[in-house]
Amino acid sequence: MEPDDIKDHESLEAWLEGRSREDAISIAQRSALRATPILFADMAERWVRERDLTALRILRRVLISGVEAVYPTPEVRTASAAFVFVVVAYADASVDASAGVVAAIAAAADASAATVAAAAADRYANAGSYIWEQVREDARAMTRSTDPLTLPLWSIPQPDWFKRADAQGRTIWAAEPATWSFWTRWWDGVLSGKQINWDLQRAIALIPDEDWQKGPAHIAAIIARVEEQFDLRAQIAELKTNLRVVEAQMVSQTATEALRSHNHPPELVDANVAIRREVAVVIAALDESETELAKTVPDPSILRRVGLAILSAAKAIANYCIGLADTALKKAAEELGTTGTKWAIRTTTAYYAAQSEPIHIVGKAIFDFATKWFSS
Repeated sequence: MEPDDIKDHESLEAWLEGRSREDAISIAQRSALRATPILFADMAERWVRERDLTALRILRRVLISGVEAVYPTPEVRTASAAFVFVVVAYADASVDASAGVVAAIAAAADASAATVAAAAADRYANAGSYIWEQVREDARAMTRSTDPLTLPLWSIPQPDWFKRADAQGRTIWAAEPATWSFWTRWWDGVLSGKQINWDLQRAIALIPDEDWQKGPAHIAAIIARVEEQFDLRAQIAELKTNLRVVEAQMVSQTATEALRSHNHPPELVDANVAIRREVAVVIAALDESETELAKTVPDPSILRRVGLAILSAAKAIANYCIGLADTALKKAAEELGTTGTKWAIRTTTAYYAAQSEPIHIVGKAIFDFATKWFSS
């Protein structure tokens, strides 16, 4: 069966037969995403309120579906099946399209009972035909071994009904930017195919259910903490990489200075060894903080301790650099213009001094993160 043969939910199920669960979830999620702006635009409608179809509930569901397609792990599947899958449909064609989505995810992903909220509206009467064409386009991408989640949500210009509903939904979100900032950025990534970091999405998908029940503002605060946590992990990884390069250069440089000791006062070599010890302290502290920040809820006491250790090491490195500069300048006064002394000032003092600032910045960021988010 070819993608072009997909016309309704029965033919979609037939095409999915024999394909992976993740393929079914990808198609289901993207189809639901194309319908969700209709719901967002009608959040104030009575029928939406009666069915408790909140924006956060829908967003959580479609986000988890995408994460499950990328990370089909037991914990993600458990989160995915924890609540009802909801798709918004308008007019008969849209109802059919949404029914196909629900049938696919229920059959292929073992989803729990599904609810289709249908409200006839002439302005969305053609939505179903657009959605089905995009289902076929997603299927075509899969036959080319292309992941649809890396593609824009629409392979054609966005239909007018979608653009109108999207604009209305964004207006609602813009009224409370602190609450909906992440979801606006996430939605932009979905539309463009340039998805927000999937590891970050996975962390958000695994936020406990009891937190989601506390509403959009509560979840927004948790997501802000998770995002800051991911950003901090990236800073730590970058600093660790840089410091390992620095450490290798320090080893080489110290050995060279020992051989060239006739041009360098012993204090320079001794200081280099001391700085290397401090860098080793920093790397060990970064390793510990990285392990802690990989947890869903890190221990703030550990983060504060390693943050302070890094700050102390950064200060020690800076002080050693000041000592190196003083020693080198004294040597320069004694041996004005000596090549070895110029080399020492240029490659020792300036080189080491450049490392203390980024170490200080990351150490402070770790300490501040623990204090900001876990002060109570």
